[in-house]
Amino acid sequence: MTNFLSSLIRSFPRVGRPALVGAGCIVLASNAALAQTKTWTGSVSSNWNVAGNWAPAGVPGGADDVLIPASAGFVLIDSSVPTVHSVALASTLQLYYSNLTINGGGLSLDGGTVVITTPNNNGINFVSNAQSISGTGTVSFDDQGGFSNPHIRAFGVPVTIGAGVTCRSTSGEGEITTDTTGSVTVLGTVRASTGTIYLSGNITNYDSTTVALTGGTWWCDSGSISFSVPVPITSIGPGTTVKFGGGGFSYGVGLGQLAANLGTIQALSGADVTFAPGGGIFQNNGTVTLGTGSILHVNGEFRQTSPGALLDISLSSSLSQPAQAQVIAHGTNGSGNSPVRLGGTVRATFAGPILPDCNDTFDLVTGSTRNGTMFAGGQFVPAEVNGTLDAVGNGVVQLRVGGNCPVQHGCAGVDFNNDGLFPDTQDIEDFLRVFAGGPCSQ
Repeated sequence: MTNFLSSLIRSFPRVGRPALVGAGCIVLASNAALAQTKTWTGSVSSNWNVAGNWAPAGVPGGADDVLIPASAGFVLIDSSVPTVHSVALASTLQLYYSNLTINGGGLSLDGGTVVITTPNNNGINFVSNAQSISGTGTVSFDDQGGFSNPHIRAFGVPVTIGAGVTCRSTSGEGEITTDTTGSVTVLGTVRASTGTIYLSGNITNYDSTTVALTGGTWWCDSGSISFSVPVPITSIGPGTTVKFGGGGFSYGVGLGQLAANLGTIQALSGADVTFAPGGGIFQNNGTVTLGTGSILHVNGEFRQTSPGALLDISLSSSLSQPAQAQVIAHGTNGSGNSPVRLGGTVRATFAGPILPDCNDTFDLVTGSTRNGTMFAGGQFVPAEVNGTLDAVGNGVVQLRVGGNCPVQHGCAGVDFNNDGLFPDTQDIEDFLRVFAGGPCSQ
C-alpha cells in the first residue's frame, strides 16, 4: 500500500503537467489555424470563394492575411461578404455586389487595383483599429446606377489613404465615408473622372471651421468632388494639389470663393475655372499652372506678390490659330478696378508645334475688354527662349517671348559689292559673308 500511494503521489504531477501543457498546445494550434497567410494560386478559377484557389487550401477567414501576387491576374469576389485581417494586392481584385471587411491589418497595394462594381451599398469596410491603404495602386469606383454608391468606409477607426494611392470614379459615383467615430485622411489622390465622388463624415483634410483644404491631390476630370459639409473652401494649404479638367467641386462646397492658394492649382488643357473670392482678391502664394487653352477667371483681383509664387502658363500655336492660356480678372476688388498684380515668377512653357519667332508676344489681359490695371513685377522665365515681362498699357501685360530679332543687313541686289559686275569673285565672298550674318560691302 505504501508503495502504491507513493507511486500515485509521484506520478500525479507528471499526469497533471502533461494535461495542462497538452491543453495549451491545443489552444495555440487552434490560434495558428485561425491566423494564416493565404496566398492566391487561382488553380481552379478566378473566384475568391473557391477553397482550391488558395494555398494552403481554404477560403480566407477573419484572422487571415491575404496575399494576391502579380501573377494572379484577376480575382473576383462575387455576391459575398468576406472578412480578413489584411490584404496585400499586386494584381486586380474586383468586388461585385460584395463587401470586403478588413479587420485591423490594412490594404497594401503593390501596383494593384481594387474595382468596386455595384448598384448597392457595397465596398471596402475598415474595422477594429487604425489602418491604411498603402503602397502604389488604385481603388476604382464602378457604379452601376443603384441607390447607393460603391464606397470606402471607416467604422470607428482612423484610415489613411497613402500618398501613392488613387481613389477614382470610372463610372457613375463613389463615396469615401466614415461613421460618427471614424476618420479618413487623404495623402494620395481623389480623382473624379466621371460622376461625383462624395466625401462624408470626418474627412480630416477638410476643415469646415477654417474652410481650408489641406493635403492630398483632388482631381476633377469631367466629374466632381463633393464634401458633405456645405461650406465653400476659401484656402488651399501647403502640400495640397487641386486639378481641374471639365469638372469641379460641387454641392455648396466648391472653390468658387477661393481666396488664398498656398499649394498648387492646375487648370488642365481646355479647363475653364472661375473663382469669386469674398474679399475681391485671389492671392496666389503657391503655384497656379494653366494648361493649353485653359482659362482662369477671377471675379476681382488676381494678386501674386510673394517672391516664391509661380504662375506657369502653357502656350502652343498652330497654323490656324494660337491656343493660349488666359488669366482674366473681372469686376472690382473694392477699389473700383480689377487689376492683376504679378510678382514672383511668371513662366511660359511652349508645347508647339510652332515655337515663337523673334519679337513674338503673348498678352495677359484683365477682363474681356482689357480694362483695369496691370502691375508687372518679379521675373519672367520662359522655358525655351529669352524674354521679358512688360506692362504695355491699361489692362495688358505682354509676354515678349521671342526675344529681339537680329539686325538685318540688306543688300541692294545680287551684285553684292555694287561694282556693276555680276557675278565676280567678290560677289561670291560677299554672299557667304551676308549668309553668315555679316554686312554687305560698300
